[in-house]
Amino acid sequence: MQTDKATVKTEAVFSEDRRHRYLLRKEWDVKKPNSKRSGVVDKYLIVRKSEKVLSGYTVNYRYDAIESQLRLPGWLVIVSNHIDNASDAIQIYRAKDVVEKGFLRMKNCLDLGRLRVHNDAHMQNKLFIGFVALIIMAHIHKVMADNRMYERMTLKKMLKTLERLRVQYINGKKIFYPLTSEQKSVFDVFGMHYPL
Repeated sequence: MQTDKATVKTEAVFSEDRRHRYLLRKEWDVKKPNSKRSGVVDKYLIVRKSEKVLSGYTVNYRYDAIESQLRLPGWLVIVSNHIDNASDAIQIYRAKDVVEKGFLRMKNCLDLGRLRVHNDAHMQNKLFIGFVALIIMAHIHKVMADNRMYERMTLKKMLKTLERLRVQYINGKKIFYPLTSEQKSVFDVFGMHYPL
């Protein structure tokens, strides 16, 4: 009987590392054999009905698929002269990432990529307004994330929903158009009173 060299090689690699096998087997155990399995499980496991086994199923591993997936994950290396604790280093790195994303939002969402000003005072004014707008955007993002609003709508859709608010002035009196249910839900999430 002739075996494929690649299969022998992958079996040798995975006989040393049983953790991945355990996780895959555990994932299969969580999914009931009679229910629909996720494509992730089918990608790494070969499941067949069997009369000989007590559970009625035999589970084998797709070593080539597992090995190709294990080649993809990378490593994050953070080098520092001052920080010797890994959890502190990753916390500082994530905080830095928040700042970088803030600058990205400033450049793209708030259109501050190129300032196009001719003197220092105008530049400082524009940057100050951009900074205040960034603080407001960060607060809106936090409220939406804390209240799981991103499951229903994006930030852009929420702003478009609020843009449809209409007001009329009749004899100097301000009259708002009736709010839609989406607009009311946005007001509720942000803890604001409905406009009267």
